[in-house]
Parts: sequence; structure tokens; C-alpha cells
Amino acid sequence: MLKAKPFMLSAICVAVLGLTACGEDTNYVIDPAQQELIDEQQKEIDELKKNQGAGNVDTFQEQCATIGVEFEYEQEGGGDFIAAATTTETADCVSCHAADNTVGAPTNHGMGDNCANCHDNPHVDDAPIEGDPTEPTFPQPEWTGTTVAIDGKTGASGPTYYTAGSYLNADYLVAQGKVSVVRYNWTAPEEDSVSYDSLAAACEAPERQNVKALFPGEENQSYSLVKSSNSIAAKTVSTVSLWDQEFNRIETPYPNVATFGFAIKKDEEATELSERYSTDMTINLNNTCHNAIMNGDARAEWYEYDPTQSVKTSLETAARNRGARILLTTNYEKSVLLDATFSPIVTGEAGMTGDEFRQAYKDNVDAAKWCQVHFKVENIIPLG
Repeated sequence: MLKAKPFMLSAICVAVLGLTACGEDTNYVIDPAQQELIDEQQKEIDELKKNQGAGNVDTFQEQCATIGVEFEYEQEGGGDFIAAATTTETADCVSCHAADNTVGAPTNHGMGDNCANCHDNPHVDDAPIEGDPTEPTFPQPEWTGTTVAIDGKTGASGPTYYTAGSYLNADYLVAQGKVSVVRYNWTAPEEDSVSYDSLAAACEAPERQNVKALFPGEENQSYSLVKSSNSIAAKTVSTVSLWDQEFNRIETPYPNVATFGFAIKKDEEATELSERYSTDMTINLNNTCHNAIMNGDARAEWYEYDPTQSVKTSLETAARNRGARILLTTNYEKSVLLDATFSPIVTGEAGMTGDEFRQAYKDNVDAAKWCQVHFKVENIIPLG
């Protein structure tokens, strides 16, 4: 006769009262099938009791600690969505050295090119930034009053609303372009990727200190870590459509706003302020490129928004709104138009005027498919 084991009612206690309220009530059975179910339930209860002392497990670091693997979490990239840092960190080398070319980036992207063609050199240590982040690098607009802000050019909201959270010091805005939010996620492994089939193995991963996501740990499943890196800012570029695609004047001009991943760069060798700061972007021949060439200017916004914060704007404490607005002028001497194979067909050169570049654009418009538009920073004004 099969010896019956006590059926612990703890499974009900776990669901209703919690482990600490469970008693030792018993019920005896002799049915082997029922006994097998009881054994499975008892195993689950024992595992719950074992892990109860560890508390809630919300991060990969805590998950590894439950099996005795201890390490400290480190936020890679220098920024985070909550209270994003305003310090400079080393640029993410993956952006140059292992880039994915599925989006049609020009020329052997990530395959040994000179990364400085598109990216700042990530191997240069930046000197400490001088001055306060809100200390203007460029002369600020002359306001007509504390609340009135109609100057016919900047479209600004005035000096009082967001100045405390604005990177008016251009060097700080340059530094923010190098700060990113980095995340690692567990996914199904791809061919040739490193995979982990157990929590113990995953907790020994080289990137473990940068991982927040819990290891899924499903039975007979392997997982790989996939890294993503994103800027801490939403970045928009605004232009006005004055000329249509056949270069006819538009009777009623209309605004155009686009999102691009630009960053502000600094030329340490430049002697003139108007030449010192710039930005550029490689984009397809779209409204932004067309308008920048035809009009000679654009307006950009660098906007860091954190909806979890109660403070309206600040750079000294966590806040909802941070950033700057950037007035740009098209630098025709450094701008380039490319064909479908990313071969240059119109290349700016020293002394080239807007009229000359525009004429070359018109002459080659059928072949032009991509645009490497280069802007000078004319001014940096408060977010608004």
C-alpha cells in the first residue's frame, strides 16, 4: 500500500493569506495520481518559501543575487530617462565599428571607414567644460518685455520661461550630444551570437553590470543580449516650404517639421564664433533638405522631456523640460548632394555661394537622392 504524504493546504494559503500565514493543516490521500499532484504543489511551495526571504526581484542584478552572484549595476552611456545626467561620457563605439547598414547609410558603414566623416572621434578625452550651462555662448535676442517675445526671427517664448533649463552654453549642448540611454534586452539568439541557456550562465555575461531586464529563464530556451543606444533628447528640425519640387514659388508657404538625429559639433581650431559650432545630417532628398538648400536656414530644437518630474524646468535638479533651440544657417561650402549609390554629384567647396549651390542642385535634381546638409550654428536660445 502506498504511504500517503500529508497534503499541505499551503497552496491556498499562498494565494489568499501569504506564506507567513500558512498553517500545517493536513489531509491524507492514497490515490497515486492525486499524490503526484500533491508532490508537484509541495515542490512549488518549497521553492516559494526558499525565495521569500530575498524579497521582490525587479532587476537582473537582484535576480543574480538570488543564486549568489553579486555585482553592482552601472548605467552605461552616461544618461538615463529619469533625471538624465548632464555629464560627458565616452561615445558608444558600436555606432562606428559595428553599425548596421540596413538603412542605406553611405559607403561601407561600420566596415572600417574613417568614422570622423560622420561621427566625432570617440577616443578623444574632452576637457572640462567652462562656465555655467545657462551662460550664453551667443548674444541673446533683445526682448521687448518680460512676457512679450515677438522679435520676428526666433519665434521664442521669452527669457523667463525655460532659461533655467536651457543649454545656452554651447559646450554643454555639445556634451549632451554624447550622452545616451543604453539598454540591454534578452532576445532569441541569432546565428553566431553569444547565447545563455540558464540564469547561472547569464549572470556571468561580460555585460551583466549594465543589464536591467530580467533573464526570462524559460525551460530549454536560450537567450542573447541585444544592446540599444539612444540619445536622451528628441531633436526636431523646422524649415519653411517656399519653393515646390519644380522650383516654383509657393503662393502660400507652409512650415515643415522633421525629426533627425543631429548633434552639435565644435571646431576647436575655429577663430570666429560663427565658424565654431555646427551640425550636419545625412538624409534623403526630402522637404528639410530641399528647404535648407533653397532658403539657406533652419531652426532646430534639442528637447529632453521627462514626464515623471514635477519641476517645470531646471538643470540643477530633475525636471520635465530641458534643452535649447538652435538657429541654423546652411553652409553651402560643406554640403553635398549624392545619387542613389551615394556618389557625390554636387559638392560644396570653399567660396561657393548659395546661388551657385542652388543652381547646381537644379541642374542635377533628377539624379540627386541623398543630401549631406551642413549647418552653421548662428545662435542658441532658450527652450520654449
